[in-house]
Amino acid sequence: MSKMDICLITGTPPTNILIEKLISVLRPIVTKMVVITGNMADDNSLDINTKIVNVGWEHPKGLLFTLVNNIFLQLRYSYHILVKARNIKTIIYFLGGSAFPLPIIISRFMRKRIYLIVTHSTSQIAKRIYPNFAISLITRSLERLNYYLCHQLIVYSPNMTKDMGLELYRNKTVIAYEHFVDFSLFYKNKEVTQRKYSIGYVGRLSEEKGIFNLLNAMLLLPPELNLIVCGDGGLRGSVEEYIQANRLNDRVKLTGWIDNKCLPHFLNDMKILIIPSYTEGLANIMYEAMACGTPVLASPVGAIPDFVRNGETGFLLKSNKPEDIASGLLKALNSPKLQEIVYNSIALTHEFFSIEKAIERYRSVLENNHGD
Repeated sequence: MSKMDICLITGTPPTNILIEKLISVLRPIVTKMVVITGNMADDNSLDINTKIVNVGWEHPKGLLFTLVNNIFLQLRYSYHILVKARNIKTIIYFLGGSAFPLPIIISRFMRKRIYLIVTHSTSQIAKRIYPNFAISLITRSLERLNYYLCHQLIVYSPNMTKDMGLELYRNKTVIAYEHFVDFSLFYKNKEVTQRKYSIGYVGRLSEEKGIFNLLNAMLLLPPELNLIVCGDGGLRGSVEEYIQANRLNDRVKLTGWIDNKCLPHFLNDMKILIIPSYTEGLANIMYEAMACGTPVLASPVGAIPDFVRNGETGFLLKSNKPEDIASGLLKALNSPKLQEIVYNSIALTHEFFSIEKAIERYRSVLENNHGD
């Protein structure tokens, strides 16, 4: 297939790493790429054939201001699609794309071919942040509308299709993922038995990530087990207060946000990495930890069970309730198969998470579906 022009639409992830990885995967496949996003500078073009357009995404506080801001934000995205993507036939919606009904409707009227990469469930996250039936129903309805309007849904694994209730759209669902490991950075340099921290957590400090479930579990674990928490987010103050109130200062260390280049150092100091999330797509930290020989204990959500096979390449939680987290951690830390799991998980990352494999996955999707 000859190369094509693509417009990539994204929201605002905590860092640009996810966007930059997808751009790296798409670059060998496309001739020209326009990236319309919310948190990359306009002049941050990664090469001569990649143009970055910043819509100026803001994060207001309060539900009403968030809703009003979202409407104006969608108008800005729609304007840039009309102007910057006028002559581009293929549009890929990435992070936050399932929350953009107006731009997707505009894209349909412009007769674009639309791909939506389903990285997570916006409605599931909204349900955790805003426990309101009406908000949950509206978010779910908009999400379903966007699934219907898109020509192709790209999901990370078969289990993710089931976990996010996408069986209705199975006829237009394809499997691909942009994730890859930089093996020059992420590799094992310390045996698990020599590592400083019993348990590690890396990610946002937010409700849907299950951070308080993990902290509650620490109260059920033997006092000699310690935890390092790498990350930041809206719950940082509440997390600090909880640690202080429950006298966990000597057992729980908060590092704040860790630069991706420094992350391998911390992963190589964890005996177990835990992902106690309520919802996930394909967690970057999962395969980065595995590449460093750090066994993963995770909630069986999203694409995780397709890569973390219980007792073989990692461990799966029964649920993310505190008592199940505590039980799962004790079983994992004392597993007689720990060294075998370390070996298997490293082998898995080299088999599935090279950049070459990621490029071929997307080349196949675009080649087989372009122009249908």
